[in-house]
Order: sequence, then C-alpha cells, then structure tokens
Amino acid sequence: MMVLEYYDKESEDIDEIKMTDLEQYCRFVEVRKNVFRLDKNPDFFAVPQIEDPLELDLRIKAVYDSASKIHRLVNSRDRFEEDFIEPACKIQNFYDLHSLFLALIGNAEIHGNKFDPRKQTEVAYTFKKTKKAALLELCVRDEGDGFDYRHLLQMEKEARGTTQGYNSFRDQVPEYSVGHGLFGIIRYADVVRWNERGNEITMLKVLIRP
Repeated sequence: MMVLEYYDKESEDIDEIKMTDLEQYCRFVEVRKNVFRLDKNPDFFAVPQIEDPLELDLRIKAVYDSASKIHRLVNSRDRFEEDFIEPACKIQNFYDLHSLFLALIGNAEIHGNKFDPRKQTEVAYTFKKTKKAALLELCVRDEGDGFDYRHLLQMEKEARGTTQGYNSFRDQVPEYSVGHGLFGIIRYADVVRWNERGNEITMLKVLIRP
C-alpha cells in the first residue's frame, strides 16, 4: 500500500505533495494500481467536528484535502493537465479537473457514506492517450444507499440556462449540500453514468493535445 505522499522522484511536483495536519484524520491509500481507498480516523469521523459555528465541519475539510491530494498525485503520474488541454464545453461551466475530483469524492463520502467510519469511499482511474488526445476515466464508489440519479439527470436539463442548483428541485435537501456539484459534474464531463443503485459514478473526460 502507498499513501498519497507517494510521488515519482523525477516529478516536478514533489514539493506540492506533503503531509498536512488534516491527513491525521483521513487520507487515501493505494490498495492496487490506480485504485485508492479513503482511510479514515474512526474516532474523528464518528461525531461532527465543528470548532466554530461559522466554519465548515472539519470532516468536510479533511475529505476535500484528501481529494485535492489525489488529484495532484494522479496528475503527477500521467501529466494530464501539463500535456493536454480541455476542449471547450458545450455548456458554460465553472468546473475544471481539480473541481471534478473534489465534487465526486466529496459527494461520495459526505452524502453517500455520511462520514460513517465503517463505510468506505473508493476511487479508481484509467488514463489512455494517443498522439492527439487522451481519455480520463474516473470512478468513485461509496457504501451508502445511493440516490435517484434519473431524477437528477432530468432536473439538470430543466435547470439549463438558469442559476438553479439541484437543491431547487429536491423535496429534502441533504445536510451540508450546496446543490451545484452534481449539475457541474454532468455539464463538465463528456460521459457520466451510475450503477443501478446510484452509489457508484463513472466519469469520462476527453482531453486534447495543444
């Protein structure tokens, strides 16, 4: 197993992949090639961790910190942001690949597993490239109950051209939900699909050489 401070010794990003205080609470462990599992401190994740009412729950910060580090690790291995660029999106969107990693992993752990230390978030990726283009496939799975992704896809179509997020169409808004992450994923990725249960999402993103 390798934790996320692993890096290629020839990488230029060595200084960016460091341990932080948040890694004492959770970090991704590589369980096999290009497959990672979120290793969580069970005592920390068992209860809310709010130091200041105006601040986010520290569990959220720890999850996003881990997601950011796995994005940097994957990029240091395959250089998908250094050697490739993103084609223009058909729908105006504020997302980039870093945002995508945060949204996918954050949704899985925060809304899928609900921070349950007994439940795992797993991330797997493949990266295939040719002389002119590349394809990034990112799959994130949680052990939660899943959700109605068909409703999400329909509501995303209805919301296009507006500033509405997904929460505008929900009867019950999940705790900690802003409501724009899932719409952003759909609009940014070239292909998005879920398993039947709705607890595993796979995203495909086409990149091109500049």
